[in-house]
Amino acid sequence: MTNAARRLELPAGAGAVLLSPDARLLVAGTADGHARLFDATTLATRGEIRLPERTAAGALSPDGRLLVTGDGSGTVSVWDVATRERLRAAKACDAPIDGLAVARDTVAATAGESGIAVLELATLAVRHRLLGDAAPSGLGLSPDGRVLAVGLPESPILLLDAKTGEERRRITEPFMAAFAFAFDAAGDLLAAGGAEKTLFVFSLASGSRVARFGGHDQPIGAIAFSRDGARVAAASFSLNPQSAPASARLASLASKRETTVALGVTPFVAVAFDAADTAHVACAAGKAVELFVLPAG
Repeated sequence: MTNAARRLELPAGAGAVLLSPDARLLVAGTADGHARLFDATTLATRGEIRLPERTAAGALSPDGRLLVTGDGSGTVSVWDVATRERLRAAKACDAPIDGLAVARDTVAATAGESGIAVLELATLAVRHRLLGDAAPSGLGLSPDGRVLAVGLPESPILLLDAKTGEERRRITEPFMAAFAFAFDAAGDLLAAGGAEKTLFVFSLASGSRVARFGGHDQPIGAIAFSRDGARVAAASFSLNPQSAPASARLASLASKRETTVALGVTPFVAVAFDAADTAHVACAAGKAVELFVLPAG
């Protein structure tokens, strides 16, 4: 990995990294079965959570107070970040969970070719099962929890009503699978990126493309909007090949200008904007996490 402004050493190999939406909490999943919590500003430890076996998916609630995880038994668990206690757990899928999204009162979970389970965050009761035997490549929920964005391997992005399960719209860009999504705070824009190594921004009202930013050398794995919706940050991860360096980019929707930070070789990335609307990137490889600030340009 590269020399970054801040570096955090882990006791075991990293298997995932998350940033809370306000960039204050860092979560690193490690190969010894723990979610390790850190203050993303000071890097002070905030404790650890012993996770169920074969936990392979995680997401933080919008306020950063809850960690939601999915494991190999198809069980979704909700954890209190402050106390590190499991608040509730329920079996959501018949296959290992490999993707999660959380917003307001809703959790969406994917499990291989078993489609999507949409659950109530408060009870983990299953609200809907969607898309049958589909194998989604990515998930995203709008801030109000009403719109579910789903990436499919064969290209289209589906916009589903998370309350009713009905399809709202299909977006036929990008032409390759989308891995990461982000909605702006107003719920007017959707950003998507993935295998095509390009960041797309769409209007939710019309489905039309608002902006397109190419230039990533690797697939995009994490996206976030600034609080005012004027900028969008995206980070790529090392995949093809796994030894290739990744990068992060901050783009202005108005000027179309971009700034770039090299991340080095990293299989796990996360992005978020803090209260001052500064973009932060966390990337993990081996037994280390590095944190970057993206220059505004």
